[in-house]
Amino acid sequence: MSMRQRSADRHAQSDGAVPYRRLWSACFLGFSALGMTIQVMPAYAHERLGANAITAGLAVTIGSLATMISRPVSGRFADRSGGRRVAMAGAILGLIGGIGHLVATNLPVLILARLFLGAGEGALFTGSVGWILAPAQQSQRGKIAGHFGLSMWMGLACGPALGTALLAIGGYRAVWIATSVIPMLAWVSVASTRPEARVSSSAANIRRALFPRAAWVPGASGALMRKTVMKTS
Repeated sequence: MSMRQRSADRHAQSDGAVPYRRLWSACFLGFSALGMTIQVMPAYAHERLGANAITAGLAVTIGSLATMISRPVSGRFADRSGGRRVAMAGAILGLIGGIGHLVATNLPVLILARLFLGAGEGALFTGSVGWILAPAQQSQRGKIAGHFGLSMWMGLACGPALGTALLAIGGYRAVWIATSVIPMLAWVSVASTRPEARVSSSAANIRRALFPRAAWVPGASGALMRKTVMKTS
């Protein structure tokens, strides 16, 4: 990369055209909230709501299922209206899900909250990564996607540790309060950025499959990795 190109990239980032650090932080926060709930959910569903092993497992995995389903849908919305709006909407859904955990008194309400939280994190990540990759040079997109993906896995790795610490300090209520506050911080991080440049009409009119074949194998791999994380956490 030439010195002129590096200078242009730094200038674009300083002008807020590509708010990389803010979006990376927002995704890290969002998946930290999801990771916290994964750690404490089985015991909570069993001890406080009387769930058996199957329904407690459902309460854990339903959030990841919502994340998986929301990604292609939110990706399509991001292509049409921009990643910033989708990322902000995802953070709001995560906030609603966190509040739902706090007020849930039965399993149906808790599962509904899990759906909101999972769908929100999926939309937050998809909108953010699409926004980051759109203006990137083709030769840099793989590197950027790999580094940006760390925000998700680092969040899922740090979240359970944070959830365990909060549970020891303030009980389940402290975990659910943090699950509500953290998506709000993610929303602030995204909302403080400038809107991205509009997608050209020629690019916006390209028809895309909701579940493209090229995504099937990576998607299945990601689902298996998520299941492994939940079993070991």
